[in-house]
Amino acid sequence: MKSDKTTTMNISNLTKLMKAITFIFLFVSFSNLNAQDIHFAQYWNTPLHVSPALTGSFDGDTRFHGSLRDQWYLDQIVPWRTALAAVDTKFYGKKKSTSFFAAGALLNYDKAGDSKMGTLQLSLNGSYTRQMARNHFLTIGVQLSGNQRSFKTDDLTFDNQYKGDILDPTSASGENFINKSKLYGDFSVAGNYHFRKKRSRTNLNVGVGLFHINTPNKSFWDEQGVNLERKFNWYGMGAIQLADKVDLLAHVLGQYQGTHTEHVLGLAGKLHLDERKTREKAVWLGLMYRFNDGFFAGESLIPNIGLNNRAWQFGLSYDITISDGTLLSGGFGGPEFSVIYIIKKAIVEDFCPTCPVYL
Repeated sequence: MKSDKTTTMNISNLTKLMKAITFIFLFVSFSNLNAQDIHFAQYWNTPLHVSPALTGSFDGDTRFHGSLRDQWYLDQIVPWRTALAAVDTKFYGKKKSTSFFAAGALLNYDKAGDSKMGTLQLSLNGSYTRQMARNHFLTIGVQLSGNQRSFKTDDLTFDNQYKGDILDPTSASGENFINKSKLYGDFSVAGNYHFRKKRSRTNLNVGVGLFHINTPNKSFWDEQGVNLERKFNWYGMGAIQLADKVDLLAHVLGQYQGTHTEHVLGLAGKLHLDERKTREKAVWLGLMYRFNDGFFAGESLIPNIGLNNRAWQFGLSYDITISDGTLLSGGFGGPEFSVIYIIKKAIVEDFCPTCPVYL
């Protein structure tokens, strides 16, 4: 039987190996390949990230939303954290109409591994919505983004720093990283169709988008041909009112970027506990399924729960890896938390344009 010391040494060596493999994987993915964009499991709760044409597509006047996602968190070997913060608001004329402009701002932040390989993205969204027929609306949206990609070497070790089996962190790494940061801009366009049934909770959003139209160079060394691939996506998000207090929620998303593909299907049941104005309360429970290469080649299962309380909405999901990636992730998934807050202005009616004066 192996001693505890031998077992500890094996675990330590495995940890070092995992860190080395992870760094190589992340560095190559971010520097030389056409990497995927940041993505979230609860994509219906990150509308400005999914499509600029969803800017202003909500029941209210101003909306704030944020998401936080952890992935592949195995004994702090491969921390991968993604965060989002966004706000959008509508602009009407003197009186509210069925056609309006909307604007929003989106901040994405992604950091992974001991190299702190990260992406910081600031986007400005704009959209215009026009009513095409009763209960039918069409929106076009644009997005302008500024991006920064960066990494650090402070917590990394290299072959030249090992003297046999002993690490000397004061030794020169032998690597020459001239640029550790890269700035670039890009723009995207999208369209969205919205339907809402009168006096019902039934609604639908269907849309398409084309991202990174200018395919900016993203290489740390400005190498030719290392460009951010264009991404095309389509989606459908809706709710069907089944009963007085029960809705069926359905979501579908397809994304294609270079050689990467992603498809997500989701269903949920939503129970309305209180529908009185300013006292709205509801809960939902659902399950999503992510696959890339084929429907039966599943990538992950994503159970999710949520709560609506007046102007607030909270969502919690857990990404359970079911593909071969389970070995790399150690069987751990990705928890994700989302929050949305909507401001809805009170409508002031002109009850009495010319009121009598009582003396």
